[in-house]
Amino acid sequence: SSKSPASRIQLRSRWSARFFSRTAATACVEFGRTGGHVDTKKFVRALLNIFKNPIVLGIVSGSCWGLTGWHLPGVIDKTLGWVSTATTPAALIAVGMALAQHSFKAALPKGCLISALKLVVQPLIVYALCRVIGLGELQTNATTLLSCLPVAINLYIMSNEFESEEAAASNAIFVSTLISAVTVPLTLALLGAGI
Repeated sequence: SSKSPASRIQLRSRWSARFFSRTAATACVEFGRTGGHVDTKKFVRALLNIFKNPIVLGIVSGSCWGLTGWHLPGVIDKTLGWVSTATTPAALIAVGMALAQHSFKAALPKGCLISALKLVVQPLIVYALCRVIGLGELQTNATTLLSCLPVAINLYIMSNEFESEEAAASNAIFVSTLISAVTVPLTLALLGAGI
């Protein structure tokens, strides 16, 4: 069945947000690798690396496919469904391996800082921005709640890909997931949404 115009707009908005946020993060890392002295050759290489990134490629190709309205054949759709179901557990295993590989205590200060930024500072900023732009109570509560979820696994995936701060990333995922058991219900209570 075809999607309603409103749901198509929501999907496009979500895809656009994912594409631009992931692309911007990848661009920052790629341009950072140039050492701050960007000549044309390094700029073009960094730009190409952005669009060779598997996360960006996945978002672009998935978004393009979704906008067509076409459906995959049943066998392919089911197979890809099984693969996508295995993605999160496989990523969690990779995070666990990273925790075992790196010193937990050494990365704990950075992990705690990232967790504090994600679980406390980010929701406060998001709540303030929602109020400034005049969102309704329901939209503000939902957006704030989403912003106070723990650090996502894709942080570790990107840090591993760019070979930068893997220990801090895996530590932040662990610490923020642990702490979010308290901060998410607290956020709900503060928003007046109940638990």
